[in-house]
Amino acid sequence: MQKYGIPTAQYKVFNTSNLNEIEEFIKKINYPIVIKADGLAAGKGVIICNNDDETGECIKDLTENKIFGDAGLSFVVEQFLTGNEVSLFVITDGENYTILPSAQDYKRIFEEDKGKNTGGITGPPGAGKSTLTNALVKLLIAHGYKVGVIAIDPTSPFTGGALLGDRIRMTDVGMLDGVYIRSMATRGSLGGLSMNVVEACDVLDACGKDFILIETVGVGQSELDIAKTADSTIVVLVPESGDAIQAMKAGLMEIADIFVLNKSDREGADGVAATLKNIIHLKPPTEDNWTINVLKTVGINGQEITYQQFEQAVEQQAAQMRQQSNGKDIDDAQMQQIRDQVWNGLITQTITKEAMQKYNVTVSDKEILDWIYNRPEQLPDPIKKNFMDSTGVFNVASYQQALGMKTKEATQFWTQVETYLREVLQSEKLQSVLTAGVRITEADVLQKYKDDKITANISFTALDQGMVTDTNLNNPSNDELKKYYDDHKDDFKVDESVKFKYVVFSDAATAEDTSATQKLLEVLIKDFKTSAIEDSSLIRLVNDNSATPYSDAFQKPNALGADATKFLFTAKPGDVSGVLVGNDGYKVLRLIDSKEGDDLYVNASHILVNFGTDTVAAKKKAEDIFKRVKAGEDINTLAQQLSDEPSAKTVKGDLGWFTKGAMVKEFEDAAFNAKDGEIVGPVKTQFGFHIIQVKGKSKKEFKVAEIKKAVTAGARTKDIAKKKAESFYLDVDKGGNIDTLAKQLTLTCTTTPDILKDGFIPGAGQNKKLMKLALDSKKGKVFEPLKIQGGFGVYELIDKTPAGYRNFDSIKTIMVKPKVVEKKKFAVLKQMATDLRAKIQNNDIKTLGNLTPPSVVETADSVSVSKPAPKIGQDYAVTDAIFSMKQGEISQPIRGVKGYYLIQNNGDAQLFQKLEMAKIYVFYFDTYNSKTVENAVKDFAAESEVDYSEPAFVGESAGKREFNLSFIPNDEMFSKQWYLNNEGQIAPTGKGNAKIGADINMINAWDIEKGSESVIVAILDSGVKDDHPDLRNRMWINKEEIPDNGIDDDGNGYVDDYKGWDFAYDDNMPTDGFGHGTNIASVIGCSTNNVIGFAVAPGNKIYGLDYENNTGYESMWSGTSQSTAIVSGIASLLLSQKSSRSMDDLKNIITSTAKDQVGDPREDRQGWDKYYGYGRVDCFAALTYGYTPVVTKKKEDEVKVTEDENLSNGKKYTEPLEHKAKKVQKKDEDDVKESNADTPAPSRGK
Repeated sequence: MQKYGIPTAQYKVFNTSNLNEIEEFIKKINYPIVIKADGLAAGKGVIICNNDDETGECIKDLTENKIFGDAGLSFVVEQFLTGNEVSLFVITDGENYTILPSAQDYKRIFEEDKGKNTGGITGPPGAGKSTLTNALVKLLIAHGYKVGVIAIDPTSPFTGGALLGDRIRMTDVGMLDGVYIRSMATRGSLGGLSMNVVEACDVLDACGKDFILIETVGVGQSELDIAKTADSTIVVLVPESGDAIQAMKAGLMEIADIFVLNKSDREGADGVAATLKNIIHLKPPTEDNWTINVLKTVGINGQEITYQQFEQAVEQQAAQMRQQSNGKDIDDAQMQQIRDQVWNGLITQTITKEAMQKYNVTVSDKEILDWIYNRPEQLPDPIKKNFMDSTGVFNVASYQQALGMKTKEATQFWTQVETYLREVLQSEKLQSVLTAGVRITEADVLQKYKDDKITANISFTALDQGMVTDTNLNNPSNDELKKYYDDHKDDFKVDESVKFKYVVFSDAATAEDTSATQKLLEVLIKDFKTSAIEDSSLIRLVNDNSATPYSDAFQKPNALGADATKFLFTAKPGDVSGVLVGNDGYKVLRLIDSKEGDDLYVNASHILVNFGTDTVAAKKKAEDIFKRVKAGEDINTLAQQLSDEPSAKTVKGDLGWFTKGAMVKEFEDAAFNAKDGEIVGPVKTQFGFHIIQVKGKSKKEFKVAEIKKAVTAGARTKDIAKKKAESFYLDVDKGGNIDTLAKQLTLTCTTTPDILKDGFIPGAGQNKKLMKLALDSKKGKVFEPLKIQGGFGVYELIDKTPAGYRNFDSIKTIMVKPKVVEKKKFAVLKQMATDLRAKIQNNDIKTLGNLTPPSVVETADSVSVSKPAPKIGQDYAVTDAIFSMKQGEISQPIRGVKGYYLIQNNGDAQLFQKLEMAKIYVFYFDTYNSKTVENAVKDFAAESEVDYSEPAFVGESAGKREFNLSFIPNDEMFSKQWYLNNEGQIAPTGKGNAKIGADINMINAWDIEKGSESVIVAILDSGVKDDHPDLRNRMWINKEEIPDNGIDDDGNGYVDDYKGWDFAYDDNMPTDGFGHGTNIASVIGCSTNNVIGFAVAPGNKIYGLDYENNTGYESMWSGTSQSTAIVSGIASLLLSQKSSRSMDDLKNIITSTAKDQVGDPREDRQGWDKYYGYGRVDCFAALTYGYTPVVTKKKEDEVKVTEDENLSNGKKYTEPLEHKAKKVQKKDEDDVKESNADTPAPSRGK
């Protein structure tokens, strides 16, 4: 072979007689070397050594420790070669020889030889064989392999061919490149396969398929041919398959290499899996020591969780755990826990995503931004806690400052906040959809109403434990502790517990492991250079050898790391880097392609000089450094010596590549405005003075192939640690003292606290196996080494405590004492509160502020159960006390969670008493004595015990009955608004229609939509009185405009328009001097359900604009409501002068007018009624608001208003209703139907 240039490894045989020759031979062939046991070693006697230490250890293991028995007394040292390998087999008598025919070894999946790898998939019908086959095909294709699938189906009784059932179920993978699917009929074969399946495998092999998957027709006692045909056989079962013993009856235990328990989310899956594992445990291992696995799978409504998606999520979770544990290795138990958590999370995420699509649950960017900018006080606690002051109060100023920060950390924080809020909103919306059909009881309705709607205004003083200054209370006597323990013994009741001593033998990666990882990458570089994307060899090389799969996405420079970008910016497509060191291990890169992206990136280094105590001196120092850099000194060397940046000692001031938004504004502006190579500074930022050198600018993005390997403990390292742990275990088990033996090995022996059955075992975590062994063992038992966090642990059971009560002495300090101290302090606080109450004057708790020293008295308005006072928090004992008090009443001392409170109720006691006395009943019926719902309501209302009755609007949804209690404002004037909800009443002016249902169905409309704060309604009118008590909380503020700084911050041409604009006087104060705009704003969105007001869209925000001066003259065209001819002319133009054409053709146009302007020849000369149709809002007459009606009086073509009102015409008041109708129309999928004001309205609001 050497003669013909075929690489052949040099080798030499050694034994104990010629060991002195090894060193000279190794010098000849160089490292790495291969050492092979010369005898029979069950296929395990091959070890690769990278240096003299490893070689010496290996020879010692072979010859002295006899790890392979006598097989290692003689061994071969061989040169390590890379590349393809061929083995030749000959039969010889010493002189003559015969070369045996070539053979290929059929291996299990993913082993690196060529030849067909056949996998069999069998199981009962309906178990999910095709689904699993689909997933396996996609997995193999993702790794760059070519796949053939043979689907065995029953024979058609009509054609004699296959029924194509499995093939039809695999149509989505059948179109993938590299996949071929063949259906074959059984044609009477009883073994589960077709008679020609072996030949079909040969054909697919000859066609270059790397893997061949054979899916059988089903499973039965005679359908076991798959085991003889496939290299590996997967048996798919489901929980309904019956007792796992049936698997043995069917012969599956003899053919299965892997059991897949599909649909494992069903009841009984865990029991079947456990039984299978127990049976497998009784079965002896195969010749190659393969143990049958039991895997659980779930199909999620046809949704796919890809291998890459799962592994990437696992790696992210593992990386996060490593980061949180300062880079510590993750043990097997933790990794399995991570994989379980990720898998369950992905399943939940997939199902949730599907549900959101099904129910059209979406969250817009506007909703997120509105929450962040306009409602920060309502943000979830995990976000708000970042901005709490020392008193636990949300600091708005700190929050607003953080919103304006542009640092890398701030940008990352707000990105995480956006993601979190989006998930919260999605979850809340989905939850509301899913629970819409849940029936609640009358008591639930009433209690929820009370919790949300019953509010109180309170004044209070709070006394917490920090006010108790007697330090003697912190040192209770032993007798006091014992008395408390005896009086509250049930509080200290515990289950059985155990206690361990344990020693850990570390298996952390060593310098040898680091070197081995680096050398392994060096070996792969050659193949990395020659492999190609076109034949998938490059993709396969990456996927087979890298910690992360191949990706063909372009990556931005700031995502690649400093060493990587240095290589890439000078590389050409096809170039391969050397071995690069990263935070997560070693990597080798190959540049595939590059392109110009949209974002500009800057590469820079800098030196930071902190302000210190003398800013002038700091600036002078920065200027001196700047001169040195300008003179030619290396900025990175100076950064390591002089920079105040914490990381400068390691990164030498190198900032890598960054884009806009990553740095503070001053630094960013300087870096992006500088030229490539330019040195700028000193640049002043909040951190100090910076000297900056720009080393590159680019918009390049890179597509790279990357082989990345983390430095992990190798098998040898782990094996050594395990052997040491096993040796230690044997010594302790023989009677050695665990503390003494650990000390001899300079190891630490740790004692655990008492651990309950489901408790956390230090090092081993929640290890159920160890805990069960401990509970079943006697004190003094030593357990075999466990793989735990950081290595292998040897545990000795040193104590067991039976179920009962915690030992007093063991808990008196950590558990009993805090409770006794708290009890004493609360007793003092109660007395302090009692004394304070006696000092209140004139039944006014605020007089406590006049004491010396004064007591702090807080106020809180609109307190409810669901929205407690911020300084008190969610404390139900306090809330119950508040709502049991009458108006003006001052409470006795109230014990809460944090301390004691004195509270005065400033609320409306009469209103509360009415609500407290109220009782709500909901009746369900399909028919009511053949009467209408309206008549049923009247009948109930006629009962003497009933004060009020209304429909509960029962409907059907998703096959279940559900009801919605309609939203009705508690404003006393609501019942006067006949145009919103006509129950036959007459307006106070005498105007109106007494016919029930002659209204716009406002109540039903509210059931569909009440408005949203993401909707901003601009009122183009006479301005809005933004300090009105019913409007001040509903006004929208332009956050992009800084108030009263004289600058047009948002660049829209109007300076300081943070709360609107006055076009009549051209200023930023759209104050209502005419009274009309405020009324309009109130109708649209004033504060609602507060007893004194309501609005048609109470959820919306209001933005005031003024275009009328105080004389009533307008600065823009208006008044279409009475100009019927103009409006009709516009409509005619839009409809191409064809009055017969329906407005159905123009569905985005909604028109409105006053009812009495339609069809009246005095008012409607153009025939407005001809344009009625789709989208018409029948807003008739004018709004009656409170007892200040707007009355439109007509005399021929003249319009006047009553003398007591200086308002525009009534049409203005239909516009809020029109706005509401548009919102409802958009939200409701049904068409807006024309309603007649003279007839009852339809059952649903339109």
